[in-house]
Amino acid sequence: MNAPHRLLAIQQVKQRISELEDEITRLQMEAGYQSELQFLDDLTALMDKFQLNADEVVELLMLRGGIDEKSFTCETIYQLRHIFSIAEIEVAQGADRPRWLPNS
Repeated sequence: MNAPHRLLAIQQVKQRISELEDEITRLQMEAGYQSELQFLDDLTALMDKFQLNADEVVELLMLRGGIDEKSFTCETIYQLRHIFSIAEIEVAQGADRPRWLPNS
């Protein structure tokens, strides 16, 4: 690859980074983001208080009675994966890794 092509590639990547930063800002401004972060903080505090890891939390949720297990399982797993992904982003941005967050 010669220099003009590298320069163009770098400019395109910088443009994409700028677009992604704008998208991150937009997503962080949505109402659900703050409530998700608050839920994550509350969940972390409860897990620390009761000394539970992620697997134990899922098991406890599954043991709750009166819930359609199939839909509960899918919804819960989806939500926990989402919560874990938020925590992974926080760790990637320099936050301490919560002990309950599964290792990748």
